[in-house]
Amino acid sequence: MQILMVYSDRDDAKSLLRALETVYPGAEIIPHNDGMSAVQYAFNHPVDAVYTYLRMPRISGFDVARLAGHRR
Repeated sequence: MQILMVYSDRDDAKSLLRALETVYPGAEIIPHNDGMSAVQYAFNHPVDAVYTYLRMPRISGFDVARLAGHRR
């Protein structure tokens, strides 16, 4: 399973990563700190799930999830 993790606050990134690793052992977690780079990644690589903040600069978490899922 590949999980795209999008965060805008670097201080929270490590705890989010640990939490996802605990809940989804064995999953590959792909971290991005910018919504647009995450969408670009998802357009070029398959992802099974997206975990994102809702409020981010440049693009909202809703848009990231919608656009990342568009590839399928």
